[in-house]
Amino acid sequence: MKKWSIVIVSLCLLFTATGFKAIQKLSTDSQTPGAYKIMEVVTLWKLLSYDFQPSWEEHETWLPEGFRSKYGMAKKYVSLDVLEATYGVPVFLSGPHKGDMDFNSNTSFGHYNPEFISKVKADVKTVLANPFFRSLIKTAYTNYLEGMANTYKDAYMYLHSNPKRIKGMSSNYLQKVQQKGGTTDGSMQDVFRGYADNVSGESSWYEAVTAPAFWLRRSIDGTDKQIFELLNMVITEMEKE
Repeated sequence: MKKWSIVIVSLCLLFTATGFKAIQKLSTDSQTPGAYKIMEVVTLWKLLSYDFQPSWEEHETWLPEGFRSKYGMAKKYVSLDVLEATYGVPVFLSGPHKGDMDFNSNTSFGHYNPEFISKVKADVKTVLANPFFRSLIKTAYTNYLEGMANTYKDAYMYLHSNPKRIKGMSSNYLQKVQQKGGTTDGSMQDVFRGYADNVSGESSWYEAVTAPAFWLRRSIDGTDKQIFELLNMVITEMEKE
């Protein structure tokens, strides 16, 4: 078993080295630090995911699926301080996230910076225009991200199919955040449990129950449509032959 592990890691390193040569060329051409960062993470994704074991102490989750585990896996390369140094703008305009993600705040939540989202979208377009990295993204997307991407897309469509639902849930959520002690652990899961039970199927129930809450917060901070455009752009590109 150990022998095969060494072989797999060696192949990953060889593939990664090839990717970094392409990164150096494209980064020289584009001069975009954000595009370089995206290419770096995509190139390393297979190696980072190899034998990754999430833990509550380090990643605030025990589950291999969901945003928390993916952030924990790539944290060395995409932590908030790294992203802000790369893009030169704050990732969040307000909220509990200071230098790192705080997933357990009951009294506030992060308000994304629209300028940061716009910069990321532009860089994703740049990377997708490169055939080599488009191929790498396609592989990483198909193997690790496709299910989650479509779960989040479906959750967005679900919330936006009924504007009154968004308005009512947003008002209720803000009331809970502002009350003494804030929201209770898992309170948003209780709100969307029925939705997740109906749509999860073979996909992750955890992702299905947390995705609507993500979009609810984005509807409050005003970046929901902007982030959905970025997500839908990636999904559309990945579905092309």
